[in-house]
Amino acid sequence: MENVNVNKICWNITEKCNRKCKHCFRFIDVKELSFEDNIKILMKLNEMETKMITWTGGEATLYPNIELLIKKAHELGINNNLITNGTLLTPEIFDNKFSTLDSITFSLDFVDDEDNISFGRGENYYKNLKKMIKYINKKYPNIKIKINTVVLRDNKEKLKEIYDAISEFKLSKWKLIKFVSFRGKAYKNKDRYSTTTDEFTRRVEEVRKLHDNSFEIEVVTTQDLETTHVMIKPNGDLVKTIDGVDNFLCNLLKEGE
Repeated sequence: MENVNVNKICWNITEKCNRKCKHCFRFIDVKELSFEDNIKILMKLNEMETKMITWTGGEATLYPNIELLIKKAHELGINNNLITNGTLLTPEIFDNKFSTLDSITFSLDFVDDEDNISFGRGENYYKNLKKMIKYINKKYPNIKIKINTVVLRDNKEKLKEIYDAISEFKLSKWKLIKFVSFRGKAYKNKDRYSTTTDEFTRRVEEVRKLHDNSFEIEVVTTQDLETTHVMIKPNGDLVKTIDGVDNFLCNLLKEGE
C-alpha cells in the first residue's frame, strides 16, 4: 500500500442497482460485506486519515443502513459525498437518511425522456431528479449539489441541452467525464459509445464558452481516472485502475490481521 493516497476514497459499497444503464462500469458479481464489516473498514479508513468518502455503487442507496455508515463517518469528521441516480429518493427519505451529507452527486447523461428510457435510466428520470435537486437546494442550502455527465457518442451534441437544464439549479459542480470502458457493460459496449479525445475536448469547450461561472465545470479524461481512481470494491478490496485494469492493493477488512 505504499504511495497510495487514501485521503479521498471512492467506496463502491454495493454492486446492486435498480437501473440498467448501457454504459455502466460498475463492478459485477462482487459480494458486498455486512454492515458490521463495513464499519470496521470505516474505522480503518479513519485511522489512515481519510478525509473524504464518495459513496457509490451500483446504487449506493440500495445498501442496507447506508445512512448509518454516512452518519458514523460524519461523526468522525469525514466529508461525505453520495453519488446516486436519485430514483429511490423522496424528500422524506432524504430528511430521514441523508441530511448529514456534505454533498450529493446526481448522474445525468440525458434530459430527454426517450433517451433516458433507451439508455436504461427509466421514465421520468430527469423530472424526478429535478424535483429532488430543487428540494435540497431549498431545505439544505449547505449541502453541495453536483452533476456527473458521462460524455458518450450519443450525447456529445446534447451537452448544451443539459447545460441549459441544470443552469436553473444552485450547483457546486458539473463534472464532464469522458466515457471509459474499464469494466462491465461499458467494456462490452465500448465501440458503441466511445468518442475521440478531440471530439470530447471540442464539445466541452463549446459548453465552456456559454458558461457564466455560477458553478464549477470539471473535465475528467480517461487518464485522469487512471491517475486518481483509487476505489474500495463491495468486498473490501482496495484497487487502483491503471491502463484499464483494476490492480489489487489489499483487502481493507483483512489488512493488518
